[in-house]
Amino acid sequence: MSDINQHISIPKKVEKQNDLDYSFLRLKGIEYIEQLGSKLWTDYNTHDPGITILEMLCYAITDLGLRIELPVENILSPEDNSSGTLEEQFFKASRILPSKPLNHYDYRKLFIDIEGVKNCWLKKYEKKVYVDCKNDMLSYNQEVFNSIPNDLEKEFLLQGLYTVLVDFDSLNPEKYKTIDQIKTKHNEVKEAIKTKYHKNRNLCEDLVEVAEVQKHPIAICTYIDILPGADEELVHAKVLIAIEKYFSPSVRFYSLQQMFDKGYRSDEIFEGPVLDNGFIDSDELKNADLRTEVRLSDIMNIIMGINGVNFIKEITIIDCNNQTDEEKTWNICVEEGKKPVLCHMSTFSYFKGVLPVNINNKKLNQYKTELESEETTEQEDAKYNKEIIIPSGTYLNTDRYTTIQNDFPDTYGISQAGLPSISTTERKSQAKQLKAYLLFFDQILASYFSHLGKVKDLLTVNNKLRKSYFTQAVSGIKDFEELITDYNNTDADELTDSLFSKLDKRIDRKNMLLDHLIARFAEKFSDYAFLMKEIYGSHADEAIII
Repeated sequence: MSDINQHISIPKKVEKQNDLDYSFLRLKGIEYIEQLGSKLWTDYNTHDPGITILEMLCYAITDLGLRIELPVENILSPEDNSSGTLEEQFFKASRILPSKPLNHYDYRKLFIDIEGVKNCWLKKYEKKVYVDCKNDMLSYNQEVFNSIPNDLEKEFLLQGLYTVLVDFDSLNPEKYKTIDQIKTKHNEVKEAIKTKYHKNRNLCEDLVEVAEVQKHPIAICTYIDILPGADEELVHAKVLIAIEKYFSPSVRFYSLQQMFDKGYRSDEIFEGPVLDNGFIDSDELKNADLRTEVRLSDIMNIIMGINGVNFIKEITIIDCNNQTDEEKTWNICVEEGKKPVLCHMSTFSYFKGVLPVNINNKKLNQYKTELESEETTEQEDAKYNKEIIIPSGTYLNTDRYTTIQNDFPDTYGISQAGLPSISTTERKSQAKQLKAYLLFFDQILASYFSHLGKVKDLLTVNNKLRKSYFTQAVSGIKDFEELITDYNNTDADELTDSLFSKLDKRIDRKNMLLDHLIARFAEKFSDYAFLMKEIYGSHADEAIII
């Protein structure tokens, strides 16, 4: 297979952490020296002053690299309350990642989130419109245009109309005892669906009706051999519940941690509308569509998967709406728009060896209630702790920089100790020249450390920064005022302006940063950017980042 046909992806982790490897940095620096100055510089041993300078710079770079590798919550922690807490600096996942419903799966999530809805499906509602081309009239009734010639009569289907088929949750028989009570509850659920739909619907779309899904009864007749120590009522309860889930699968809610455990990323978990009862697995939702057929092999696999079942002696499935004289039916097609249900003619007979066992219906119902209650309790827990916890960081002065000059051996005479008083004027001049030369590297390193300290402000949603380049005054150098003039070591903003004002294209750099962030989620901003360009013209770049 050629390389052209192989899947290409962008690796998420591209850093090699060479900035933490002192030996690598030193070796790489010597390689550059050899390339640029090998004709003049041939001694690369440790005693050479140039190598000492290289080693000090490598040490400073590893210091910067170690700070970059700090936990991100520490890097983003504000120095004081002026910048707010991490929760105030950034949007919560539940606010920035979800969206209004975009497709029918999103609408299904919205409706399943309503109490009383076990599952639901959106179907197109077909409404035919007849056109009188002669008199420019429309009608839903074709008979109105009977006198019109056929070539002047047209028809079309309205688009954007939907029907919601609802599979209602089982109601508590102690609370809902009469048919009227059940109907009242179902009507309340239907109204809740209509209300939620109209709060979230797209333009030019509407909901025509909310109807209960019709049933397609299917009978299962089987003889099952169970293990000698098995509880027949518990086995039967599990069989009935498993078959019910196969016929009409319910959609369950998961907690945030359960979704992470299933391998989903945060942007996948919070995709779509925000739900009150937890999170729905989109793959499970897609698989919980109306079943189009019931297979005998599936039923057998379900029964054999129940603990306590030994083997199936005999099993048949019957379409109660279309009974035939065939000896064996392996597959039953379910009528469109209906859900299969277990017919009252179904029979389940259990054996332990050659002896038949009777089922105690009272105990059976008790087991079913307990099993369903366990699942309900687990679902209740999913509605809590739906936010990703933002870790609390510790401010560690990541931007603080001290000159590398004080780390040089005292023999160089550039540290706080300085030179002995008996040193010659030439020696003192050489030390000052070296200090001035190293000040260039000091200022570059100080700027890098300042940028690291400003990461939290560059990424915050407050967007208060009016610049994208930063620096700080180099401190700790003895007799600093003798080395440089017009250097503002008290106001970092003024120093930054004096050094970087001509380089800092703030709007372009901010847009590049935002483009990088949205590209991590495979998003694009082009449509909105073009719209802003039409409205604001040359000021569009700034309007976009606000």
